[in-house]
Amino acid sequence: MIQYAREEDGSHAWMTVNQYEIGVTDRAELLLEPFFYEWDHPKGGKNFSGVGDLEITPSYMVLLERPMLPAVVLALKIKVPTATNRDIGSGELDYYPYLIFGKRPAIGCSTRISASISSSHRTTSRCATNTSGIFLRSAA
Repeated sequence: MIQYAREEDGSHAWMTVNQYEIGVTDRAELLLEPFFYEWDHPKGGKNFSGVGDLEITPSYMVLLERPMLPAVVLALKIKVPTATNRDIGSGELDYYPYLIFGKRPAIGCSTRISASISSSHRTTSRCATNTSGIFLRSAA
C-alpha cells in the first residue's frame, strides 16, 4: 500500500506501508513493518528518497479479557536502522515498550476500546531521548 502525507508547510511525502502479522501462539504475535521505499518533497528543499527503517514488534497477551477485567498486552516495538538515507531514518536503533489494555463495552459487541501506555527510547552517540504517552482508541 502507498501512503501520502502532507505537512502544513506544503511539504509532502509518499511511502510504502506494509504490515505482516504472524501469530506465534494464541497469545503471542510478531508484527513486521518494513518501509520499503519513501519519496519526500520538502517545500523549498531538495527532494530525497530511499529505503526506510524496519519496525519489529513482538507482543504477548499476559491477561485474557474477563467480564470485569480488560485484556492486557505487553509489546516492544524495535526500529532497526535500515534506511538508506539519513533524511529518512535516524541511523540509530530505537525501542518503544507498550502496555496495552483492551475491553469490549458489552458482551457480543464487536467494538473494542483500547488504551496504551508507551515510552520510547532513542540512543545516539550524543544523547538519549525518552518520551512517554497515553493513547486511547476505539476499533470495530
